[in-house]
Amino acid sequence: MNLDDPVDENRFTMEAWGAQMELRAIQRRNRDAAVKMRAAGRPKGKPSYAFQYIRRVQGGRVDEVGLHPHAASVIREVARRILADPDHVTPTGRGASTAAAK
Repeated sequence: MNLDDPVDENRFTMEAWGAQMELRAIQRRNRDAAVKMRAAGRPKGKPSYAFQYIRRVQGGRVDEVGLHPHAASVIREVARRILADPDHVTPTGRGASTAAAK
């Protein structure tokens, strides 16, 4: 393709524009499908870490999203340790006394 030739340049522009329109149509269809699946209680993929899908009927739609009991306890324990002694937490994750000793 010679972009110095006006005919080739116009053809290239139209093909690029068509590809962009096709991409936008695909993205719109994907968004619409995701919205419909969520509304039907069938989310795509797995929930984020520490969360779980809760279904009132086995194999049914997802009724709500809740904290996973084990992950929630781990998160609470970490938060408790951080809040219990905030002076000993540094940006590197080492205790202040350990970092000061080096």
